Amino acid sequence: MIENEDDFARHVTVVVVVRQRRRADPEAGEDERSCGAAGGAEAQREELLALTQVSGCVVGDDDVERVPVGERRGHQVVRLKVRVVGPRRLEAHPFEARPDEVGGGAVFFGVGEPPAQRIAGEEEEVGAQILFADRVVLRRAFLHEGSSRKQSDDGRADGKFLEHGGIILAPVISSRRQFLKVASVVPALGVPGAQATIPGRVRDSSFDPWVEINAANLRHNVAEIHRRAGGRPILAVIKNNGYGAGVANVARVLDPLAPIAGFAVVKLHEAITLSDAAIRKPVLLMGPFDAGELPEIVRRRIMPMVYTPIGDDIDRVASRFGGRVRLHVCVDTGIGRVGVPVKAAAPLIRDLASRRSVEIAGTMMTFTEDDEFDAEQLRRFTALTSSLAGDGVRIGRRHAASSFALFQRPDSFLDMVRPGMAIYGIYSEPPFRSMGTMDLKPAISLKARVAYVKRLEAGESAGYNRAYRAERPVWLATLPVGHADGLPRSAAKGGRVRIGGTMYPIVASVSASHAIVEIGNEPRVAIGDVATVFDAQDGSRPEDLAASCNSSVYDLTMHLHALLPRKMM
Repeated sequence: MIENEDDFARHVTVVVVVRQRRRADPEAGEDERSCGAAGGAEAQREELLALTQVSGCVVGDDDVERVPVGERRGHQVVRLKVRVVGPRRLEAHPFEARPDEVGGGAVFFGVGEPPAQRIAGEEEEVGAQILFADRVVLRRAFLHEGSSRKQSDDGRADGKFLEHGGIILAPVISSRRQFLKVASVVPALGVPGAQATIPGRVRDSSFDPWVEINAANLRHNVAEIHRRAGGRPILAVIKNNGYGAGVANVARVLDPLAPIAGFAVVKLHEAITLSDAAIRKPVLLMGPFDAGELPEIVRRRIMPMVYTPIGDDIDRVASRFGGRVRLHVCVDTGIGRVGVPVKAAAPLIRDLASRRSVEIAGTMMTFTEDDEFDAEQLRRFTALTSSLAGDGVRIGRRHAASSFALFQRPDSFLDMVRPGMAIYGIYSEPPFRSMGTMDLKPAISLKARVAYVKRLEAGESAGYNRAYRAERPVWLATLPVGHADGLPRSAAKGGRVRIGGTMYPIVASVSASHAIVEIGNEPRVAIGDVATVFDAQDGSRPEDLAASCNSSVYDLTMHLHALLPRKMM
């Protein structure tokens, strides 16, 4: 969903990397020679083709060139990560734009798709796979020549690029020569009404599994949490890649919501991602950092969580940038993980609060989720903060309540709540679902397409170690989703998926990239049918799958592979 369509009404940049083998080729045609494929036996090289210069290309080879292609006016680079695949070695080479170049959106060839071009006479693939983009605008693609090309009735732009349902399909390239000549570089024109995806499916025929994020359910869950918390502000925990949904994806949906006071992450790179994405609400970094990283944290106005005597370092950095450094102090009331021990917390907090360079925006703690001891933890925290506040020490907002505490400890809501899993509509404990405390709706789905359907005769088997043996003739469907994507191995012991409205059991074994489903004595499904591993529907919620295969809901969402395409619904 686009909050402000004007933000997308501009040209944006496409970046593609290709690997080209440069060698003498007496049979090379004019079009291939124009791409530099002839002219002597030369070393292979990679070419970065872009509509504007991209920095931070991390490939490790001295023979890499940056080649600007096409017109450059009015274009901006979106932060991308690309996996380059070439004939010399199959390695991942990520690169990304500098923060000050980030902005806009993009449409590009091969989002979420593996490279498909092959060099004649060689086994390796050549091409590029887009692994990540902050924002993507999908509407209409043209080869940029200063004016829009007319789109033909069959959806092609001069027969080279195809638009279908707002999704830009890959160029139709029949040969390597054409691939290198066209270079798969396509500028996109974002227009009002364009759909935003993050990045979405490129072709309906793609068999890569994908994740869907339901923006409406995210908003609904925030409203439920806000109601449950008595109108208190919410510090939204979107750590670990937004619990599988993508940290920037979730933040963009929640940022405009009034109950959201800010966001909390654990990794510094996630905080930087939110900064690059121009998220307006404050971002709390709950993970560790060193003194060398503090200037970047302060420059980006990220709030660090502190629990050590760091005041002198903050003074030095604040003097460079001016202003005060907003931070949160973490107090260990008994979890024994991180935080200043509660008995030593008062002197540290008093020292920080006394410094002109520091503004304590919050004081926090974490429960052990042991009912009896949680009460003691809260008593310790309340005693500490009340004593400090009574002495006039400004400690900011007090917060302790996680998703678990929202159900179990209303006395811990304090000044602000700090939920994680509940935002994504998932009940962290099975009993919470039937309590009626909050009506949470799952906002994360995992889906794939049926890749193969086959019949087994009685006595035949499927899976490693012949884990499944047919007792009678039976039909099986293969799904291209496995434990490398986030589907637990244990899903083969009770898990089910939904295809065409019917639930089918996962059988045999879950391998890295495949799962096998038993569909009965008739071929009731077909190749290309959508299989839902989990979504918001009763019977296929994440909690349902976790319970059926003795797994954890945290394993289903947080373990979703970061490179799976994400699509905002």
